[in-house]
Amino acid sequence: MNKYPVVYIHKWWPKYLEISIKQSLQNGNDVILIWDEKNLDIAKKYNIKHVNFDDYNKNDFEKYYVHDTRWVYWFELICFQRRFVLLDVMKAENLERCVYLDSDILYYWNAEEEFKRIESYWDYDLAFPNFSGHTTYVFSQEALQEFCDFMLNCYKDKKLYKELLDWPLMYQPRRSDMSIFQLYLHKFPEKVFDLREDHWDWVVYDGYINESEWYKTIFWKKYFKMIKNKAYLYKGKKRFLVKTLHFQMHMKFYMWMVFLKQLWLFRVLLFFNYIVEWIYWKIPFVRYLRKRWKEHSLFY
Repeated sequence: MNKYPVVYIHKWWPKYLEISIKQSLQNGNDVILIWDEKNLDIAKKYNIKHVNFDDYNKNDFEKYYVHDTRWVYWFELICFQRRFVLLDVMKAENLERCVYLDSDILYYWNAEEEFKRIESYWDYDLAFPNFSGHTTYVFSQEALQEFCDFMLNCYKDKKLYKELLDWPLMYQPRRSDMSIFQLYLHKFPEKVFDLREDHWDWVVYDGYINESEWYKTIFWKKYFKMIKNKAYLYKGKKRFLVKTLHFQMHMKFYMWMVFLKQLWLFRVLLFFNYIVEWIYWKIPFVRYLRKRWKEHSLFY
């Protein structure tokens, strides 16, 4: 096992998870997949290590967790618990460092090389893109332990919980694990390398492909090019090497085209996606139906 594995924690076996794993493997990364027998086959298919989630999900977080989001309880709870599970897996596997990726990420780099790049700036504990942990570099078990303790204390400590509730929301409808990532960066900026920022070398990470984040867009999505198996974003005439692309929400079902570098097909389908999204957001009657659906859906 490489000293700097890429780790996924994901339920079941959707196609986009397999695509994300294949992309990580292409760059010479070792991969660990955490869940259960429902996706054991994908681990066998690509000869990667598989770890059972329930064997390590022994934390006390659920005792203190207060549900405050539109997503269903079990989904949001796991979003928090996966950090504790990751820590215990690191301890069990004697991993000092790792990169955690969500399953809707295409990762265009080698983890060991990227740890060295980040270390050239400062002595950091964690690295993630400003408002979310969908890509998280963990520099030590102690660093992740400290973050997990902070996450737990956000619900155990009344003062810190109030601070969490008062924290302005970004890219989320209610409080979630993203809120804690944002609050942690705000309180401890010296410990976190913000992957979304350009640190003078024109290298960045994608926050959300659905958000421009001041980059060039096409059909409401970030515009990017693939050059020699690397992805690039653009601001005017400036070109930025982007080490991840994050296909959140329904965009994850477009990942295979980008993985296969079929960008012409990807952009054709983006045009039709743009029409559907325009109807979804702009037509008053459709907005009314969305509102009614939210009132009765289990996810809101």
